[in-house]
Amino acid sequence: MTQPAQVLDSLLTAIEGCDPGLRYKGVLTAALSFQTCVLDTMRRGQLTREALNQILQEGIGTNTDSSTNLNCIFDRAILLFGIRRSGNHALIEWLKGHFDPNAVLFLNSAEPSLFRTTASELSVDACTYGAVPIREHQTCLIVSYENCDPRLYPLVYNSGIASRTDALLLLRDFPNTAASIARAAHDQPAFGYRYRIRDFPALWCIYAKFILDGAPNFHPVLYNDWFKSIDKRFQLETTLKLRRSDAGLNRVSHFGQGSSFDAVTYDGNAQDMDVLNRWATMLEDPLFQFLLLAEEEALPLNDILFGGFDRSYSDILAIWQKR
Repeated sequence: MTQPAQVLDSLLTAIEGCDPGLRYKGVLTAALSFQTCVLDTMRRGQLTREALNQILQEGIGTNTDSSTNLNCIFDRAILLFGIRRSGNHALIEWLKGHFDPNAVLFLNSAEPSLFRTTASELSVDACTYGAVPIREHQTCLIVSYENCDPRLYPLVYNSGIASRTDALLLLRDFPNTAASIARAAHDQPAFGYRYRIRDFPALWCIYAKFILDGAPNFHPVLYNDWFKSIDKRFQLETTLKLRRSDAGLNRVSHFGQGSSFDAVTYDGNAQDMDVLNRWATMLEDPLFQFLLLAEEEALPLNDILFGGFDRSYSDILAIWQKR
């Protein structure tokens, strides 16, 4: 699964019942498509495991690509997965505050893919980032992934980028995330739909269920608890073996134009933002109501993870039907 898309494409040509066409896809997308096609072909009885192994041995043996090698370049790597408008950048600023600023290489909103390295360059994906130069003093890599399914991420492979790699899974409560998304969408409707609204309700449920299932190989972070509790932040620092520090806690990142409600007005005083009660100002907003109603299981899952919400699904539905 670490082979280039061109190699996977050529392998499919040798498997009866599989159509090639992967060479123009990203590495991770090609790998997942390859896996799906092979499994479907095996289920139909058109391909045996022995035949597949033979095809892989012959195909990969003649299509080696040194660019898929992964060098352990960093001392630390932190991979953060979160839904947009969930406080991703607040957590990132706090994490960055634990390191010398010159030691951190931060890559924002990368596309899920296989890392590729040379002695002095890193590529985290084929779309957003090309070859990123790595400075000698950069010993910590922090990569942010937004609105992607963490279950499909090649974590085992990409963990080889550093001596220690930690993957964090951030989730903010459903109503306040919906409120921030709805508020931001009023300014940029098309952008809001493509990058925030379209996948949000179902993806939030995927994150919630993944956390409730134990989120194997990930460290779950509930944003509400992290924001309001110094003990929860200390617990996360202990898990990640970081020194105690809230040096970055009050910074507001300029990525994503800051807060949906306050922009970067509270930079330096981020703890003063009323991020846990955004929903209260949006109750009459039709888009906010729609988002709360889009997935019936979201609010019950929210009750389990975040201790409930002042309005039930039926309450919101009643408000919606009065329009």
